[in-house]
Amino acid sequence: MINSHRRLDDDPLCSFRILWDNYSLKRYYDENVSNMDLSGQEFVEHLKAVSHICEIKRTTFLKSLETSIETKGWVDIENEYYRLLKQISNTHPNITPTSTLNSQLEYLKVRLIEYLSIINSKNQNYEVNKVLCARILEPIRYQDTSTTSKKFWKEFIEHRLEFDNDNWAQLLSSYANYDVYSRIIEAQSTADMIRKQKVDNEYICNWSRHHSDEFMLPESILILNFNYTDFADKYLPDSDIFKINHIHGELKNKDSVIFGYGDELDKGYETLKELNENECLRHMKSTRYLEADNYRKLLSYIDSAPFQIYIMGHSCGNSDRTLLNTLFEHDNCVSIKPFFHRKDDGSDNYLDIVQNISRNFTDMKKMRDRVVNKTYCEPLPQLKKAVNDNE
Repeated sequence: MINSHRRLDDDPLCSFRILWDNYSLKRYYDENVSNMDLSGQEFVEHLKAVSHICEIKRTTFLKSLETSIETKGWVDIENEYYRLLKQISNTHPNITPTSTLNSQLEYLKVRLIEYLSIINSKNQNYEVNKVLCARILEPIRYQDTSTTSKKFWKEFIEHRLEFDNDNWAQLLSSYANYDVYSRIIEAQSTADMIRKQKVDNEYICNWSRHHSDEFMLPESILILNFNYTDFADKYLPDSDIFKINHIHGELKNKDSVIFGYGDELDKGYETLKELNENECLRHMKSTRYLEADNYRKLLSYIDSAPFQIYIMGHSCGNSDRTLLNTLFEHDNCVSIKPFFHRKDDGSDNYLDIVQNISRNFTDMKKMRDRVVNKTYCEPLPQLKKAVNDNE
């Protein structure tokens, strides 16, 4: 800014005009700013306070994002976009036209892709968190399953007891690199023993509650990735039974990136539909899902068998509400287990996540049954701590 010869710089979100000549501006900077240790936000606030030197104009969208950062310390761009879109639909005065707001979101999307692409390229040698990997690949636990899904548990036990040597060999090969070899062999021997003894189903279910490790390893694991990067790919073994679904697209294919809102359960969504204006629905995730087959693959997966949901790093906010409602209330969903963040002071955000999860339900009885209580949940393993634990 100090050495620039441009008097005006702008983009779809803001404009910046220098009112002083370069000499006066540099003198002011040297005397008043150069020795100040300002963060980016503090520097912006400083510029606002010196309107006689420079003029900053910000769109309503950018102002709302700034306010969110100032009041909450973080921002959900998609939710702020949706909030403004609903204001437009209610014909508030002096509100940005829909097409302009959409252009602003598109600009943010482009810049987000640029930023994440840099982060992604710098972290190609990303160190896999071994503790987190172990959690993703861990056995299904009886204590995590909802009360209404115990029949699925019983059916799974009976299915696993019917495994022949080839089935066990396939399971063994899938988990070959994850230090469960001896335990799978032990599980196979246990299954043989139970079959030979011809014990009743009640005994089997009681036994499985206390001896489920490796015997209850999933036959299929799907990572549903929301964040566009390829970091999650590194957490799955190279096997056909493990899959990853980049539901919102990938950085390597910029046109595939889905960025917008996905809350069809909100009352304001009906108002947007009734406007009969396609611009209002341009960034609706549900229709954007139709541009690829990721959503259809997800539906096929959850329809195929009972499943348990692990939530890792997703806030479960309303911007993905339609998709999350489809998963959480599906008949095959046996439980929802959130991994929370534990702060340095010992507090955590388990309750925040559960509150957000509850907003994605229309049946609160199902919510209370399916969400795993905090007693059986744990903090999301952080890489630094994981490295220390493995030293």
